[in-house]
Amino acid sequence: MPAAALDKAGVAAAVLGEVAVQRADGTAPAAVQSGLDMFVQDTIDTAADARLQVLLLDETVFTVGPNSSIVIDEFVYDPERGTGAVAADIARGVFRYVSGRVGESAPENVEINVPGATIGIRGTQIFGVADPSGEGFFVGLLGPAPGNDGRVRPGGFVVHNEFGETEVLRAGFGTRVAPGRAPGVPERIPLELLADLRGRVGLGGGAGGGEAGEGEAGDGEAGGTGNDAAGREGMAQSAATTRELANATAGLERSSGRNAADATTRTASETTGGATTSSWLGDVVRLTGYGAAVPDDVPLPLALMLKWEGSHDLDLHLTAPDGNGGRAHVYYGSPGDFSAPPFARLDNDSTYPAGVGSEVIAVNGLNAGGAYNVYVHDYGNYHGEANDIVSRNANVAVITGGTITRTSDGSRVAGGTTRLTATPPAGGSGVTWKAVTIDPATNVATALQSMSDLYVGDVIAHESGPQSSDAH
Repeated sequence: MPAAALDKAGVAAAVLGEVAVQRADGTAPAAVQSGLDMFVQDTIDTAADARLQVLLLDETVFTVGPNSSIVIDEFVYDPERGTGAVAADIARGVFRYVSGRVGESAPENVEINVPGATIGIRGTQIFGVADPSGEGFFVGLLGPAPGNDGRVRPGGFVVHNEFGETEVLRAGFGTRVAPGRAPGVPERIPLELLADLRGRVGLGGGAGGGEAGEGEAGDGEAGGTGNDAAGREGMAQSAATTRELANATAGLERSSGRNAADATTRTASETTGGATTSSWLGDVVRLTGYGAAVPDDVPLPLALMLKWEGSHDLDLHLTAPDGNGGRAHVYYGSPGDFSAPPFARLDNDSTYPAGVGSEVIAVNGLNAGGAYNVYVHDYGNYHGEANDIVSRNANVAVITGGTITRTSDGSRVAGGTTRLTATPPAGGSGVTWKAVTIDPATNVATALQSMSDLYVGDVIAHESGPQSSDAH
């Protein structure tokens, strides 16, 4: 079959090193240069020091690293409707995928096959790399995060095979897949794997081997071969996704770009419930001689413990005075310091537990200057009508004098005195629950039932008083 009769899928760009393509019509493998048309059922192989980007017609981007092989199995695209289907096979090596128009409008129509499993896309940026253990693949989520600046669909993917499936919804997490067994539970992407990935597919290169750095698009020069426009587009896509990778490496999630006044109005109108009960905590005396981490087997002045049921991802957040007239935000992305203002630290980030999930923020004395506000965020859902905070029986306990314990499902507090237990409003819905507020002037904790469909960063941004810039 002549090449002209094949279904065009896209174009090669940002080619670096030796890359070959085997056409489905059986013609001899040919060298790939930037600007070369790519067709459905093409098999693309990269040499040990090579890499490239395949830019599909709907703006989907596959970046393929060294010693890798990819086949675009299916590509159908209706530019007027923005709909279609994308399927690819990754036989070996390393790749990065960035959703195009099909992935944005119909993510259920995008599938990527790796050895032992199939990846279903949920509108996202992901990578896959041969597992360093030598068996199977590690697939990770790079973003975008909920509430991202571009207001694009939050990232996510599901990996499935005949033995089971695993869903990953948090940027910076991934799962291990291998033939003959179910995908693993979500886990943080190892930093060494991210560093290796940046070197292998985090290029910002132009056509013909001119490679850009990790700054803005176009820091490098496009080569003189092939389609220069495609090369420049490849550089722009590369620079953008490299910045996303840097964000994932640092554990960053950007705050929402919603209009501040609009968010304030929505917070007020979509919040339900008020204070329920209050309790005096007694004297919360600060411990000295301990470092940043939560000490083991030492009675804590104060602990905030979130518990919930089932395999779902809830997160515990605390805002408090930072000692400099501003507000600090303690959460999984900024776990805090037990020995420095606001003297609070998240002990462990529990994600998708098998039984009862639990997270603890240990508080080493209360810092004057404003309230200590406790929030629960439903990271496992991205829609305001979610009710998992309520249906999974989430509760926040305020405990004095207990000690930290750790299980496979998270951190908990043993012993001590439970001064207050807060529960969300029955029948309530939303992704953020403001659960407890503590007044350092009186040492009184109050349970709240305020719920909002806004992301936690938006709710925190509109607390009364000055805010720190780390409220994500």
